[in-house]
Amino acid sequence: SDDDVFVAEYRITRLGLGADIGTDIGRDAEIRLGYDITDFTGRRRVGSPDLPEVDGTEEVLHLDVFVDTQTSPLVPTRGFRLRSALRQFFSAPTASGPIDGVIPPSPQSFTSGEVRTSWFTRVRNRDDRVFLIGEGGTSFGAHPLVDNFALGGPLRIGSVNTDQLRGDNYLLGVAGYLHGIGRVPDVLGGSVFLGLWVEAGSAFNDWDNQD
Repeated sequence: SDDDVFVAEYRITRLGLGADIGTDIGRDAEIRLGYDITDFTGRRRVGSPDLPEVDGTEEVLHLDVFVDTQTSPLVPTRGFRLRSALRQFFSAPTASGPIDGVIPPSPQSFTSGEVRTSWFTRVRNRDDRVFLIGEGGTSFGAHPLVDNFALGGPLRIGSVNTDQLRGDNYLLGVAGYLHGIGRVPDVLGGSVFLGLWVEAGSAFNDWDNQD
């Protein structure tokens, strides 16, 4: 989309393989080093025939650090979670056609980094929660064609469509309260909540022009 005007729709296909090696750091943390090779195809389903399609191979070396002290993967009663990744791309997909005679840039070698955190604590009684989410990512000045960052959807700027906001960098902050109103059988999800939260964030290409 461009300024909330629908421009095109693409079908994205990824097929690849990868390998990681890693080790635990105590009971709640781990570190991994991995290498992935992925065949990437982006085919235009709806939109102007002047818009490009995308093909190529992604080759990326990544270093990941995980810390998780939360009591549940869905709605924990307490705890902190961190996921961070540093990625070095050695190749990336390229555009197969021009836009108004200009071929979009497709850097082949660049670095990106991302950090995602969340924190929950129980308040008042065992069913109420307060939570904070903080995330950020950067391509360190590069302008990837497809391997950039996206925001949009529940708890990631829910007022816009999923992955509608894209950019070379992003920041996100969320603060919320969950009030427990009952329970259903654990096989159906367990506790039921009413939630209120505030989201603030943006995906942008230049730090000086963030909105």
